[in-house]
Amino acid sequence: MKFEATGNLWIGVKEKSNPENKRYVDSGIHRKDNTWLFIIGNYNEIFVFTKKLLMLLYKSGRYKVIQNTTKTSEGFLLNRADAEKYAAKIIKMES
Repeated sequence: MKFEATGNLWIGVKEKSNPENKRYVDSGIHRKDNTWLFIIGNYNEIFVFTKKLLMLLYKSGRYKVIQNTTKTSEGFLLNRADAEKYAAKIIKMES
């Protein structure tokens, strides 16, 4: 939601339903399912990544994993330049 203002995409790795919960569960790119694409963006721009590539970026240690302000999610920020470099596809909506 803050992509327009910050230029960063939030790539989630863990979540919890309530900030009072002690433990996070895997989510986002760490979700244990058959997902192979990760799609994120806003009404104007959509970025399509392979989950495998985002996992490699995560494991590289290049991006610091942080907690969101509501203390319900952990992930890393992918700036616009890197998002454009690593995306398999970028879809821009016409206005």
